[in-house]
Amino acid sequence: MRFALELGVDGRVFAFALALSLLTGVIFGLAPALRASRPNLVPVLKDAAEPGRRSRLRDALVVGQIATSLLLLVGAGLFLRTVIHTATVDPGFDPDGVVVAAIDLKVQGYTEPASREFYRGLLERLRAAPGVEAASLASMLPLSGGEAKMSVWIDGHTQPDGEGIGVEYTTVAPDYFRTLRIPLLRGRDFGAQDRAGAPDVAVISESMARRFWPGADRQAHPPGAQPD
Repeated sequence: MRFALELGVDGRVFAFALALSLLTGVIFGLAPALRASRPNLVPVLKDAAEPGRRSRLRDALVVGQIATSLLLLVGAGLFLRTVIHTATVDPGFDPDGVVVAAIDLKVQGYTEPASREFYRGLLERLRAAPGVEAASLASMLPLSGGEAKMSVWIDGHTQPDGEGIGVEYTTVAPDYFRTLRIPLLRGRDFGAQDRAGAPDVAVISESMARRFWPGADRQAHPPGAQPD
């Protein structure tokens, strides 16, 4: 997922800001102009006799402007630091040179068997194309914003209400980890034998393994499913 900032100027927002600036200048400049056109010596002399009141008001306005400007500068600095930090964080995969295409066969009326056959032929053609090192399929990409959830029941980690533990998952095809250059720390990658009708298999994250099976290689499966 690309992290991008849309910094273009919207014409409507620009016109509104320009009109507001002009209106503000006219309103706040009109009052002093009208006052200057009808001089009244009594208020002038009164203000001159009370310099402390005008000075305090002016100082308060200056302090308010400086405080507001400082707050905006600090906020902008924190935002830029977050952007820089986000750009340098290791996402756990290598997107360099990876080309992504989104395909939805449901809108074309494909049945499930026809969809599987289409994807099988697509992967064969992509993997045979010149310059392609690896190709795979995934229901969702890392950091794409989408999510799919399911419940798993793990021995020793039963929820108080008897429900399973909610986990997010992505359905992928073989070579998914090689395509995104995601290292496998334990176990094996998905293969051609992992197809419809075969025992369900899964690759879990390192954080899930540390939480539920610290220092051990075990398996979790929903009731009725056959672990591999």
